[in-house]
Amino acid sequence: MIYLPGLGETGDSGERWRSAWASAGYGVVSVQLIDDDATAWQSGLARAGDFKALGRQHYAGSVMSRRVQLLAGLVSEGQRRSLAGDAAWQRLDWTKLAVAGFDLGAYTAMTVAGEHVRDADDAAGRLHVSAVIALSPFAKSAAGSVDTRYRDIRTPVMSVTSDVDGDALGLVDAAYLREAPFSHMEGSNKYLLSLQGLPHSGLSGSAGAEGLKKAVCRADETLAGHQ
Repeated sequence: MIYLPGLGETGDSGERWRSAWASAGYGVVSVQLIDDDATAWQSGLARAGDFKALGRQHYAGSVMSRRVQLLAGLVSEGQRRSLAGDAAWQRLDWTKLAVAGFDLGAYTAMTVAGEHVRDADDAAGRLHVSAVIALSPFAKSAAGSVDTRYRDIRTPVMSVTSDVDGDALGLVDAAYLREAPFSHMEGSNKYLLSLQGLPHSGLSGSAGAEGLKKAVCRADETLAGHQ
């Protein structure tokens, strides 16, 4: 499992998700592929409060192409180390690779799965993965037709969002649009987990995201009431 954090997060983010997957027996590698993504909130655009311009910069197709290339390079290096007998890498099974991501990381994971990104240089198809988990998928109505953007995704994808999954950058027009990838992917290998009352930050899996526990408890109570 490779975990890709969101915009403004470092490679050690998403500890709740990573700990859960590791406890279940998965090997987990977490990485922020581009240094500028990790320091986005310290940038000049962020300090000036121009968050839409900041978002357009980091969500651009050319930058996404670079992320996908870097991810493919990371996998190649990991495979090389595994074959070389590196103790930290040799137990990883690269034939069953999954990619999970939050926010910008979810967008990267979906691109790897086959989402068409405007102005990206053949970003899809450079890396074969067995599954993708998109925590707060990116879905902007101006980013291209939803009827064609997801049509080539054949990888099993699980989308996770909520009814209040907003966007501090102002790029996603409404929380319900985050369900668009699930709705427009073809085939049956798609899954949607929609939580109630969980803010965007709660999906990050960070230690301070206590809203995740509350949302899960409410979901459990709702299910119990219908049994």
